[in-house]
Amino acid sequence: RRLCVRAGIDAGWVACAAISAACLAAVLAAAPNLYQSVLWQTGLITYFVPLILMTAHAGWLAGRSAPGPGRRLPGLLAGFMIPFIAGGFSETFVSVQTVGIAAALGAAVLLRRGESRRRITPLLLSGLLGSLLALAIVALAPGNAARAGLMPEPPGLGLLLQRTWQDTYVFGARMVRGQPLSLAAPFAAAFAVTLAGLPGEPPMGRERWRAAWRWCIGGGAAGLGALGMIAAAMAPSEYALSSYPDGRIVFTAVYVIVLAAALGGAILGRVTRLLLPEPSARLAGALSLLAAMALVTGVALGAVRSGRGI
Repeated sequence: RRLCVRAGIDAGWVACAAISAACLAAVLAAAPNLYQSVLWQTGLITYFVPLILMTAHAGWLAGRSAPGPGRRLPGLLAGFMIPFIAGGFSETFVSVQTVGIAAALGAAVLLRRGESRRRITPLLLSGLLGSLLALAIVALAPGNAARAGLMPEPPGLGLLLQRTWQDTYVFGARMVRGQPLSLAAPFAAAFAVTLAGLPGEPPMGRERWRAAWRWCIGGGAAGLGALGMIAAAMAPSEYALSSYPDGRIVFTAVYVIVLAAALGGAILGRVTRLLLPEPSARLAGALSLLAAMALVTGVALGAVRSGRGI
C-alpha cells in the first residue's frame, strides 16, 4: 500500500490486496517448477524467501522516502542490512537485487527532484553497498573453488553476455506465448485500481502532456531495469553451467516480469487518467476492472491446477 500512496494512488487495503493477489497467483501459475520453488524446503529458502525480503525492502523504501521526520543513521543501517542479508541466499538473487537497486538509484538521480531525491538516494546507495558486499562474499566463498572443478570452463565476457541475452529472450518469449494470462492479470488489475484511485481532476493544458510524458519516461526506465534484472537472473547459470537456468532459478525472473507487468498497468492507468476526459476514464476503469476479475480468476485456476499437478 505504501507504493500506491507514493505513486499518488488513493487505494485502500482491499484494492492493494487485490493487486497483490493477482501478482501472487500469476507468479505461482507461471512458475516453471512449482515444487522446487515453493514446496521443496531448500528451493523455498533459497529462492522464495529473498523475494519476500525484496518486496518488504521496496515497501520500506517507499515509506522512508515520504516527507516527514526520520532518523538518518538507523535508516541507512537498515537500508544496508536488508539487502546484505537477502543477498546471501543465492548468487542468482544477489545478482538480480544488485541490478535492481542500481537501476532504482540511477532513476532516482535522473528523474527525481528536491526533497524526494534527497531522502531516497542515500538509502538506495547504502542498499547498493550492502548488496555488493553480499555479492562479493558469495562470489569469494571457499566452496566455489571446489565446485569449479566439476563445472565446465566459464565462458569469456563476450560469450557470457551473448548467452545471457539469448536466455533472456527465450524466457520472455516463453512467458508471452505460454503464460499470457500471468502477465495480463496483474497488468489489468493495476490499471483498474490506478484509474479508480487517482483523486481529483488531472492538470489542464500543456501540464497534462508534460506529466504524461514524465510517466512514460519513468515507465521506460522501469522496463529497462526489469530487463536488466531478468538478465541478471540468467547470468549465473550461464557462467557456472553454460546452460539455461533450472526452473527454481527462473522463478526469480518470473517474479520480476510479473511485477513489471503490474507496474506497467499502473503507469498506463496514470497516463490514461491524465489524457482521457473524466467520463471516458471512468468507463475505461470499469471495463478494465471486469477484465481484471476475469483474468485473475483464470490465473488463480491455473495456479490451482499447477499445484494439483505436483
